[in-house]
Amino acid sequence: MERILGYASWKSVIQMKLYIIHYKGDENNPYHFEGVTDNFDKWLEEHNSQREEDIQEDADDFDVEEIELSFGVRGGYSSETLQNLSVIAKKYKVKYENKS
Repeated sequence: MERILGYASWKSVIQMKLYIIHYKGDENNPYHFEGVTDNFDKWLEEHNSQREEDIQEDADDFDVEEIELSFGVRGGYSSETLQNLSVIAKKYKVKYENKS
């Protein structure tokens, strides 16, 4: 993990992976941004569900950059607020650590 400023003083941390998606382009379409998702395989499935059967795209048609994000709460928040962060983390299936 890269150094995160102030990490030691955080009371709670939410960590998640996201994928930045760019279409590589072809002779008819330029390289372009498609979106950001937390689940590339699911995104690709949904993307192809909107396309005709004979023009489905596969993972090799895209440049996918994985990034990791960390969100921290320093303190001064109620235990109810910290519990809500835990609920949000579970809903979105991201790593959550409460250091209190």
